[in-house]
Amino acid sequence: MKRLLAIFLLSFSSLIFSKEILIMTPVFNKPEFIGWQKQLFDKFVLDEDSYRFIVFDDSIDPNMTQRMQEECKKWDVEYVRIPQEIHTRPYLTRDPRWPKNSTSLRVSDAYQYMANTRGFDHDGIVFFTDSDQFLTRPFNFHKATEEYDIIAVLLEAAPGIRYVWQGLSIFRMDRLPHKRTINFNCGRINGSIVDSGGFTYYYFKNHPKVRVKQATVKCASTLFLHNRFAHRQNTNVPHNEQLQKLKEYGFDEMEVAFLQKKIPDISYALENNFLHYNAGSNYDHQSQQYIDKKDALLREYFRQKLDS
Repeated sequence: MKRLLAIFLLSFSSLIFSKEILIMTPVFNKPEFIGWQKQLFDKFVLDEDSYRFIVFDDSIDPNMTQRMQEECKKWDVEYVRIPQEIHTRPYLTRDPRWPKNSTSLRVSDAYQYMANTRGFDHDGIVFFTDSDQFLTRPFNFHKATEEYDIIAVLLEAAPGIRYVWQGLSIFRMDRLPHKRTINFNCGRINGSIVDSGGFTYYYFKNHPKVRVKQATVKCASTLFLHNRFAHRQNTNVPHNEQLQKLKEYGFDEMEVAFLQKKIPDISYALENNFLHYNAGSNYDHQSQQYIDKKDALLREYFRQKLDS
């Protein structure tokens, strides 16, 4: 009888623990984003169960690492240092001619390290997010995943080659079969180049019954904002038409007012719940003036969201 009771209590405690949401992000720079992410998660994660937020430091600058540690301590966020030698092994199998410290390769390594060391061991919801992705609306992870095993932005390199963009991806690790075969590598598949997360294509191919939801994205061009990643701009639409469209897209008055300030290059995803700064690491070397203006507009907006 005592043995049966012990087994029941162990199973029950495991069930309770599995309800905790695990949120993980790799951070290369911009440590100030850690505090904004944490405050917004605290306000807008609606799940009754707790969440754990872990920052994985992937910086190559000791001063940046120190600032990340300070920010994590300030905001009570768990800090993990990614061993930099994983980027020179390499950590994931790939063509040795590829530059080991390119952005896509480093990102692939970092997400795989997070999954291998923490994500796959978590028997519940795991949310992988880029460090410049911000939750700006109330969101319930358990409710969102009631009928889905994976929710993610999905990219398509070629017809039939669909894969997870890891920067906004929710995995029900408690449901996924053979989850340790999930691979966030980049490279080539059937001759087509795939970015970080590209090799999740093989997981989908081998597990066609996994229920996947596409997290739709509204890019800057769709929002009538300057988009440095697009060949064509969409900024000359008459003001009244812009306002009408933004309301049709489901944005509220505060969000519409923010978007009319014309902050460049941002996007929204998953029913407008997540705002993506885009290229937060500044890998394409935008000017400091551009960065300062963009950051100031976002800080003001986040304060409004937190005070609402």
